Amino acid sequence: MNRLRIGPMALALIAVFAMSLAASATASAALPELVNKEGKEVVKKKFTGKASGTSTFETKSGEAVKCTGSTTKGEVTGLKTQSVENKFTGCSAVSGLLKCKTKSAAAGEIVLKVNAKVVYLSESAKTVGIDLALPETLTIECTGLLSETLKVKGSTLCPTTTALSKKSTLTCKETKGKQEFTEYEEGGVKVKDITETEGSGTKKFAFEESGLTSTNELEFEEEVEIKH
Repeated sequence: MNRLRIGPMALALIAVFAMSLAASATASAALPELVNKEGKEVVKKKFTGKASGTSTFETKSGEAVKCTGSTTKGEVTGLKTQSVENKFTGCSAVSGLLKCKTKSAAAGEIVLKVNAKVVYLSESAKTVGIDLALPETLTIECTGLLSETLKVKGSTLCPTTTALSKKSTLTCKETKGKQEFTEYEEGGVKVKDITETEGSGTKKFAFEESGLTSTNELEFEEEVEIKH
């Protein structure tokens, strides 16, 4: 039987080719990424923002908290990640009869810290969003003639702009507690990603799906883009 013999040079070329394919696959899998205009990790990492219009938190059963304003401050922590703090102001429930706040915040203020990650909402369509994940359960106290305690956990997915600019827009949309996007894709795998809220006090309900409607205009210290 004749045996096919491969010389050292051919073996080396095959090895290099295999390594280049692996590197290409790894690079492709790494997208989307937040980079500066040189295509590298962001150097000036701070950013700020504010909401345009009213922001609304709503549960599947119709419990809603509305806030008249919102400001954001954050820091880029990696090619995919950011640390973000949002302060919602003028927050109320039950048509304004109850004022809502988080622990240690002023009346009508909801302060929440999230771990943000750049993700594909659709890999095939190259649609990009931000996954806003609460690191722990958030408690919101609403008081007035009545009282209600809301406990919120999970993550919220919001589409974002990707073009090179100092400014970007994060648009969160929900309908009756269901977020516009409830899963993202990672390496061809769909990952469920929702927020849930539990109520106690005047109205009691177990954890149920909930969502956020808010349009946030962000501004970075340098031009950035989401490479996708």
